[in-house]
Amino acid sequence: MRTSDYGGTRLGVVPVMVGLVMLFGPGVAVCPADPIAHEGFAYRAGTLLVDLDGGTGWAGAWLEADKSHRVLARTLSYTDGAGVSLPVFANALAFTRSNRTNSRWPASPLGAAGTSLWFSFIAKGEDTGGDEGLRFAEDGVHGQFIHIGEGAGYLLWSVFVRRGDGMTLAREFTGTSLTQKVFIVGRIDFGASYDDIYVWENPLISTVPADAAADISIVDVAHTAVDKVEFRSGWDTGRARYWDELRLGTAYADVANADYCPGDPNKIHPGCAGCGQVEPDDDGDGAPECIDNCPGLPNAAQNDNDGDGFGNACDNCREVVNYGQANTDGDDFGDACDNCPGVPNNDQANRDDDEYGDACDNCPDTAHSSQADGDGDDVGDVCDNCPDHPNPDQGDCDTDGVGDACTIAECDGDLACQDCNGNTVPDGCELAPTLLSVYESGDLNLLIEDPGVVTDTITLPDSAVVTDVNVKINLNHPHDGDVL
Repeated sequence: MRTSDYGGTRLGVVPVMVGLVMLFGPGVAVCPADPIAHEGFAYRAGTLLVDLDGGTGWAGAWLEADKSHRVLARTLSYTDGAGVSLPVFANALAFTRSNRTNSRWPASPLGAAGTSLWFSFIAKGEDTGGDEGLRFAEDGVHGQFIHIGEGAGYLLWSVFVRRGDGMTLAREFTGTSLTQKVFIVGRIDFGASYDDIYVWENPLISTVPADAAADISIVDVAHTAVDKVEFRSGWDTGRARYWDELRLGTAYADVANADYCPGDPNKIHPGCAGCGQVEPDDDGDGAPECIDNCPGLPNAAQNDNDGDGFGNACDNCREVVNYGQANTDGDDFGDACDNCPGVPNNDQANRDDDEYGDACDNCPDTAHSSQADGDGDDVGDVCDNCPDHPNPDQGDCDTDGVGDACTIAECDGDLACQDCNGNTVPDGCELAPTLLSVYESGDLNLLIEDPGVVTDTITLPDSAVVTDVNVKINLNHPHDGDVL
């Protein structure tokens, strides 16, 4: 009889390790180490995890609850105490949003009584707190799961089990802070009603660890059929957590092995595309497509100066991180490093050396970080000769530094600054060959005979051009009605 961690008892239940027997026809290679499922997050850096369907052994793509977590250009690696390294792939999963869940279903449900599930992953945090981790959940049973990561109130890597009724059991790794990178290997021994869980921290890759050496063991917990795997981030937006190389298997070698296919002559990278499957190398640079950071362009050295997951050969911002490779204007420069992200500007010319390239700078010869344009004429205030009135052509016919639009709009009544013909040029600039002259008849005091006609003549030089005529008459007559 064994005492349950829940306080109950069960009789005669002994965990049994059952190997997976697979039958193949003639000529089909059998891999010595072949995981049930593997996810290396070898996706484009900057992409959301939702709808990505890489890896092997899954029933479909990653699904999301609300917004998805993001793949980042960061690879986690593990080398054990004996110097043996785990094969890893480019990029990793990052928790970039709070209170989010990404779920994926193994191709075949797990958790049949009398079987065991091995799992492993590499993970690292950058701070502590929250409720984040990897969960093995029973689909359709709300709140029942096995959680590895951090739990609310715990500052160390932990394992806790939650039943559908909300009761929780939890264990912490001794002295292992959530900010430390760890390689976690675990095994769940499934029973009809109860399961046993063993978890090891940073074990040797080539040696199956003993149950007695488990860093955490939780036995006799309510049975959980593992129908889906979830990555869950907590409520705190400030928490960062990185996950890489998730593996599920029926034996330790499936989840902790230096080479998944040691006897397979066709593989070109450890575990890259699964046993017996050759990954293409379309650009011929020696890097298989599944790990090539420029799959369409030769980039043999795989150089990536900004570390955003896009190799220099195909990165539209080589020195500036541009995860999504956004390029709104379609020129040769991504938005993150384009000095005119909305206007094509292939030469990136920038005469005034401010933040704006000439193609989109409203004052291309004068540094103007705010790009303020009070009159909306597409000429910035710092270089506009008429900042209060639209003057897009910057016309200044008399070259006095004040734009024509201001000369006309602020005219004080002088004929020279008026625009009688409405062509947006002050009249004074259109008189030729001399400047504007005004000719008047003077103060006339003429007697008009009754009946009679009076004529007054104003003589102009032959070169004069009449641009305006104003007539004012003041008459004194004893009978207004007689004046026609």
